[in-house]
Amino acid sequence: MTFDNIVSDLDHRGLNMIDFALYTPEKGIMEHRFRPSSNCSNNYSISKAFLMTAVGILQDE
Repeated sequence: MTFDNIVSDLDHRGLNMIDFALYTPEKGIMEHRFRPSSNCSNNYSISKAFLMTAVGILQDE
């Protein structure tokens, strides 16, 4: 299976992915960026910080 086949399969499955990278010794790092399906996908990283803060507060209580 080639890198292009993998990217095509991931795109066909409709997964909410932003970026896909694959490393092979022969070709090094190959990367493909997907178009976000919604504007909310840009908030995923910051939502982790808020979630972990909330979990920490609940654990302390």
